[in-house]
Amino acid sequence: MNVLKQHWEKILLAVVAIVALLVIALSLVSSVETDTFSKGKNAEKILDNSALDSYKESIKLAGIKVPEKLASNPFLHNELQYCTKCKKLQPKWSRVCPECGTTVSYKKDADGDGIPNKWEQKYGLNWTSPDDANLDSDGDGISNLEEYKRDSDPTNPLDPNIILDEYTVLKVYRPTRPIMMVKCSKASIQLKYKGRTKFANEGKEIKDNKGKPIYKVGTATFKKVGVWNKMINSTQNVDKSEVTVTDLASGDVFTLVVGETNYYDYVEAQIQPKAGGEIEIIKKGAVLDLKKYKEKAKLESLDENSRECVFDVKGRKYKVKANK
Repeated sequence: MNVLKQHWEKILLAVVAIVALLVIALSLVSSVETDTFSKGKNAEKILDNSALDSYKESIKLAGIKVPEKLASNPFLHNELQYCTKCKKLQPKWSRVCPECGTTVSYKKDADGDGIPNKWEQKYGLNWTSPDDANLDSDGDGISNLEEYKRDSDPTNPLDPNIILDEYTVLKVYRPTRPIMMVKCSKASIQLKYKGRTKFANEGKEIKDNKGKPIYKVGTATFKKVGVWNKMINSTQNVDKSEVTVTDLASGDVFTLVVGETNYYDYVEAQIQPKAGGEIEIIKKGAVLDLKKYKEKAKLESLDENSRECVFDVKGRKYKVKANK
């Protein structure tokens, strides 16, 4: 009690000060200054001046109803902003003030999601919201943010090419059989198998260096074909005799022509994993493991002329061109 008696004046002064502060705070809250929002003749349609279709779209973006009267404190209405020149309220994300025409400058990444405004606008993403950075717009398993980092199209499921993420296609080509015909006569057929000369007749087998039968010679057909020779400015008869041959391992029957390289009937490709590993030879129907994406890629076709492979991943067709 003695303490209260001694300091009653100080205590009373403190109480008065607290009450005064409370009164001031309550008066500020109850008398927030408001502005009647006037759209002006140009604010109704922003179109090219905005990343959005219209003023209404800009308001819709905020997700709340805009009141008839707006607090002059811009922090109380995130869907609007004040123009730096005319000081009038305008849609927050308009590029040009619809009231006075002043160009409004924003940070390069207005929503702070790691993707620049221009890139998001280019591909129709929401440059005012960070929520779409982790979305996968094209359903290819890669987020929009990762697509930006790769400089790929977030609206195209074939970009980036996930095959090229894991494999390099070295070349696409039609392989040659290790056998060709040098000469053909009724007496004998001269062949070359893996660089070694072999003489055979119809029905004879061609064996490898271990004595294993590899091919069987079939019927020979003797032909002469007229070919224009520029050197002598005349047509010459060239030997184009043929002989059928059976591949004893596969049962395939093919035809050898004198002096011509003999190609297989299929096209193949050489590929190499980017993570390191040996070169693989693949044909149509081969299946690749895409470890990064936990998917399977089936080789649907190869084109030796365009040197291109087409892979299928869950119905999506990825085209991959060979290095050479």
